Amino acid sequence: MLARWLPENKILKCMILSLTLYSIIVLIFAWSYGFFYLPDNPPSEKPFYKAYFDKPNWYLYPIFYLIIGFVVKSTWARFQNAWRQGAENGKTIIINSQGEKADKDAIRSITDKLNELRQLLIPIALIFSLIWSYFDGYETRQIYFEHDFPAQLASAEKDPDFTVKWIFSHSDKDRAEHLPAPTSQLIFYIMLEVEQFFLIGLGFLVLFQVLLQIFVFSFLDKLKIFSDTFSIELRYNSGARDFGLGEWNRAIDLFYWIISLGLIITLFVKYSQPPEAADVGIEMGKWALAALILLPFLATIAGRSRFVHQLDKMLEVKDCHEAWELRHNQSPWPLEPQRMQKVGFLLALALYSLFAGQDISTFIKDIVERSV
Repeated sequence: MLARWLPENKILKCMILSLTLYSIIVLIFAWSYGFFYLPDNPPSEKPFYKAYFDKPNWYLYPIFYLIIGFVVKSTWARFQNAWRQGAENGKTIIINSQGEKADKDAIRSITDKLNELRQLLIPIALIFSLIWSYFDGYETRQIYFEHDFPAQLASAEKDPDFTVKWIFSHSDKDRAEHLPAPTSQLIFYIMLEVEQFFLIGLGFLVLFQVLLQIFVFSFLDKLKIFSDTFSIELRYNSGARDFGLGEWNRAIDLFYWIISLGLIITLFVKYSQPPEAADVGIEMGKWALAALILLPFLATIAGRSRFVHQLDKMLEVKDCHEAWELRHNQSPWPLEPQRMQKVGFLLALALYSLFAGQDISTFIKDIVERSV
């Protein structure tokens, strides 16, 4: 049953299983070192230290890894299936160099090459995650390694939780020099950073692998990386009125439905933090999620417009009235008849607006302050 949630790629499968196990170890570590609960600090006290169990954006990592594993698998598998589906039912729009429909072996050469290219995306995604982690963790590193004690205290008060509790526990509030973190606290901080690093890397992988699929499809006739030269020939007489792109359309639609579910989790993480504690990671997340939503959309529209234009030129040469009538019944994504599937894209936009938009309470507070 667990295999359904994991990618077929052995490297990714081992990575996600290992990371899920690792995140469980982090949970055990949090429990063992007293970070899971902070019983000596009830909510009535100020400041209220949030324990590990009070921050779902940390303790739900075992679930997050399984979810991201499913996302990595399903988005890739659906696109790969889109390549194969046409060859299996004899309705492929992939044309070989002889002008014939590509057979199963030819399609397999494309999907195999895509699997090879995907391997290269894994280290690239991790490099992007490393850059992300560097900027996202800058303030925390300052607290742990560089700030003097007054600066440590001021930074910790923005969002007092288990990661900075040792600062508040220090008895000498007039201390001037830097206060080193306890060894257990430092080890736990590093463990959390590793946990976040790989999750973000897998998130980048989702974006990159979808863009790879869209790029290869959009520029198939320009690429010289396959055993043969292939091109796309849209069907002007598709019964589904989608140019014969139904499987690719469903792959895109599934991607946006999954992104919508991921955005629900992201909103959960955002609102688990106080508004004044919004960090660099949240701000960077706005741009990353915008790219995740808009880049595949724009790349799909731009890429497919090439093939629609080529089809129109072919029909001009053919000069057949019936063919033109059939052509005008076709619609490209996202305007093809199966419009209900586009709810995923619209939902992703709506959820993103909640994530990137101003917090409602802050918005109301600003209005009140300006009106006084």
